[in-house]
Amino acid sequence: MSILPRALGWSRRHPQRFFTAWMAGTLAVLGGLGLALYEAGTGALTWVSVLLAAGGVQTGSGFVVYRLLMRESRNKARMTALLLAANRAAQREQALNEALQDSANFQQAVLNSSSCGIVATDTGGAILFMNRAGSRILGFPIDEVVGKMSPLVFHRTEDIRVALHRIRPGDLPYQLMVNHLRAHPGREWQFIRKDGSTVWVSIDVAVLKQGSGRSQGFVTIFNDLSELKQMERIKADFVSVVSHELRAPLTAIRGALSLHQAAIGDALALSQLRLLSIATDNCDKLVRIVANILDIDKLSRDQMTLDCTVESPLRLAEVAIAQTQPFADQYAVTFRLNPSDEQLRVSVDADRFIQIMVNLLSNAAKFSLPRGEVMVSIRAEFGRAVIRVVDYGVGIQESLRPFIFDRFSQSRSGMARKAGGTGLGLAITKMLVNAHNGTIDCQSEEGFGTTFTISLPVVTVSKAPATPGPDVQSDDSGG
Repeated sequence: MSILPRALGWSRRHPQRFFTAWMAGTLAVLGGLGLALYEAGTGALTWVSVLLAAGGVQTGSGFVVYRLLMRESRNKARMTALLLAANRAAQREQALNEALQDSANFQQAVLNSSSCGIVATDTGGAILFMNRAGSRILGFPIDEVVGKMSPLVFHRTEDIRVALHRIRPGDLPYQLMVNHLRAHPGREWQFIRKDGSTVWVSIDVAVLKQGSGRSQGFVTIFNDLSELKQMERIKADFVSVVSHELRAPLTAIRGALSLHQAAIGDALALSQLRLLSIATDNCDKLVRIVANILDIDKLSRDQMTLDCTVESPLRLAEVAIAQTQPFADQYAVTFRLNPSDEQLRVSVDADRFIQIMVNLLSNAAKFSLPRGEVMVSIRAEFGRAVIRVVDYGVGIQESLRPFIFDRFSQSRSGMARKAGGTGLGLAITKMLVNAHNGTIDCQSEEGFGTTFTISLPVVTVSKAPATPGPDVQSDDSGG
């Protein structure tokens, strides 16, 4: 009893009951003053106020026991109101905590139900959250990465090297990777899974911001493209096999028709010659279709080899115009090459550049008005070679312009069906221009014509130093 606090007189008469009250009071003390219940002599519970007095006595076991001065409250109604208010506050706090927990559970369920992988990090790159789809796509258990790893482990070494090639002291590696990815939203990317295999994904990265606008981390959202890539490989393999299988017999048929027409053409009637000519034209059309499909296949797989040399775009444009003019004659359309920069040089595959120009010129001829002109200009603008092909024909419907470079886009237009074509020419043109590190765009107004603009990097050709002719003599030659 010597270590127990001394309180009011009744504490000596009922030491056990006092001890119970004292223990309850010590647990309820808040800021030095609180409420407690103690068992009175009659067995009923009576309100008491508890005051934590200064000083304390240390027991042999090292615990400090403070003296508590307790007195029976004479204002039971006030104490009851205080307790009820405290109880209501506790209930509100509990309800708020439950609501917050329910909200957190709901958000967690939404994120885990997404088929897209989601990874959230702080600004330094430490993973704070990963959903189930992210774990499934990457093959990493959630508890192995959250708070323990950086998303850099998901990236290939060569991709990290490209993103960090300009790192400076003080730069955070993961932030540089984020900046690299955010420069191309929705891009296709390769991640490394836990087992070392790679998986294709489409990826977007966004900045997580606080209410004040301050950055507090990043969220990466990625979608598994494995099935899509597999379907693309199957489709490409099928197209490639079919195209190669068609090309050989078509070439043989075309050769046979040409030989037949040359050998006995004079002996055939006019109607027979006409049928032979139709067969030859259709065979040529099929050969072109097969060639276009093979080009699309190679370009889609990045398997087309370009033999780039320094060329004059003006000279190549002249060749393309000469090749396309017979086709344009069918539509009573002529080509006009405006005065252009003869000194301009670009690094291109000459045959493929001519193919680009032929596609644009033939497209312009098909949609020009009879006896119309197609203008071609080539000039240097802001360090780029800019080639424009302008027609003054029917133009392109506004609803079709976003799809003009899509494959088979001509099938969307009744006018295009009348003009003929496979709908692959502009798609191939855009892919070839991109393969030359160039850009192409289209501006059109329905009823007034269309302008296609190609921009390619300019090549600077250094002039060779002049060499003295044979009649020039040096100073030490005598005389």
